[in-house]
Amino acid sequence: MNENIANTTFLQATNHFETAREELARPEEDVVAYMVCNHAYKAVQHYLTAFLQSQGEQVHTANPLDALLNACRQRDERFNALDISALLQLQDPEDVWMNVDVARYHLELAAKARDLVQPTRAS
Repeated sequence: MNENIANTTFLQATNHFETAREELARPEEDVVAYMVCNHAYKAVQHYLTAFLQSQGEQVHTANPLDALLNACRQRDERFNALDISALLQLQDPEDVWMNVDVARYHLELAAKARDLVQPTRAS
């Protein structure tokens, strides 16, 4: 059952990732940087949750992002390489000035989270 839940959460993460990537693929003047950053944040949140669920943890995506990452780090030290400090600023988006460069960076973080989770998933 946990594997089904983890698969669903992983697919939700992938949907957020793809939405962010599609937005960033638009002409730069048309990109809504906040939308990219918001979807990248949600992608990371869902990827981390999917990893924990696949490990048998009872977690939900509503958990704080830093708590999810810490739990992942306790399970697998590869997650120590993931620095999400830039994403944590999204907890108060009014304090963050977002532009296309910030959006690209946030999408890169989501890709790193996906790559960390992907090898742990059964093919």
